[in-house]
Amino acid sequence: MKYLLFIVLQLCTFCAAAQNDSIAKVPIDRQYFHDLVTKEQKLTDRADGKLDGTLKVTGNDEVHLFLTDVLFRRVDAIKNWIEISPTLPAKNEKVRYLRYLENMLRLFRTDWKKHDISPLDFPLLVETFYQALQKQAKKESINALIQTSAYPIAKIITEVLVENPNIKQLNNIVYLKFCQLNPDKILPTIRPFANEPFADSLIVLASMKRPVQLYSYAQSKSSVEGKLIHRSNNQMVQTIAELSQTPNALFYFPFLDDILYGRQKIEDIKKLVGNGDKYDSVGYYKLLVKTAIAYFKRMSPPLKDTPIAMFGANG
Repeated sequence: MKYLLFIVLQLCTFCAAAQNDSIAKVPIDRQYFHDLVTKEQKLTDRADGKLDGTLKVTGNDEVHLFLTDVLFRRVDAIKNWIEISPTLPAKNEKVRYLRYLENMLRLFRTDWKKHDISPLDFPLLVETFYQALQKQAKKESINALIQTSAYPIAKIITEVLVENPNIKQLNNIVYLKFCQLNPDKILPTIRPFANEPFADSLIVLASMKRPVQLYSYAQSKSSVEGKLIHRSNNQMVQTIAELSQTPNALFYFPFLDDILYGRQKIEDIKKLVGNGDKYDSVGYYKLLVKTAIAYFKRMSPPLKDTPIAMFGANG
């Protein structure tokens, strides 16, 4: 019931906006760009498996009505706004904004196909995109708008508005959203953002979620990622960085939590692991069992704590 009420309110809002706009006569020299948007509308319509003038993605007819209205009437209203808006007086600006609209629809369709965005997010994407266009046309910042948007929506809008004067900050905002959702992908993607103020905090997040991955990157001290890791003043990152330069380093990872909190020392474990020339398998196994028992007790009530080593080999 709440969702249906939301749909009704949104439809009323859209209709009110449309009624306040006069219908523009499209000049012949811009009709081509309007046609490109129309083409993307039809391709999006067909993305549900059938070109029938209805966007069907659920078993709910009210939802289909809402999505279809946004795809056709609302997008048409944005095309009309581009033509009549006093904030876009120049012909080239109108063409540029029509291309923005075309690209937004294309990116939505491709991201939907890749399951990077839900089709149910389409109405919010269109409205947020429209707000971004309005702000950009007035030379206002869209940073706050992107900051409050969900990652899939922020990503599409930022990829479309690449000519925005604040694109660097916008890309940073979107990347931070990406990292929060995908901490396992921080290290493979952080290089373009290595000089940003937030890079060090992302390295810490990566160490918590994927310590073995961090260890692999730390082995190359001269790489961009390696330099980020080895310059960190975070205790966990420093410990993993030290291990990356230690022979047989993976033998230490089951004890990583204890090492970080001072319960065990690398030097003591090293006596069992050796430097590659000797290995006390019995002593190492006993220490492993002892540590596992201690970890199990921590995971049991009332502590219910999860040691870092229990996250698995990949964090």
